[in-house]
Amino acid sequence: MSGMTDTLMMPRNYAIIENDEMEYLEGGSWLTYKNAAALSQLSVIAGHVFKHAVATTALSAAAAVGAAAGATGVGLVVAVASALGTAFALSLTAVQTIFFGMAIGFYNSDRAFDHWGTSVWTWSATVGVRKASG
Repeated sequence: MSGMTDTLMMPRNYAIIENDEMEYLEGGSWLTYKNAAALSQLSVIAGHVFKHAVATTALSAAAAVGAAAGATGVGLVVAVASALGTAFALSLTAVQTIFFGMAIGFYNSDRAFDHWGTSVWTWSATVGVRKASG
């Protein structure tokens, strides 16, 4: 078989990902949403706010149960881990709420906004909202 090589040839526009090969990534660019598409995206951002608020509530409850279970052993571990998770989820809920408010403001003035979101597996969040560029 003449002419065959053992060299792996990649397409010109391939991207190298420095993560596990089975990790699922989505997002990475600003998208403009106008009119009905903007309303649909507003519901997605509202879903992010709700999802992170529910996580905050669940982690707060777990922290309370862990603290009530005792100040040592597994109860302490659960309480500390849940308290740290609560702080993170509460911060994320606040940020998502701010982005939701910004998106509503841009929609009300221009009927459009730019959005940058990200997700890994089932976790997703809005990471940016700005005035529509297009």
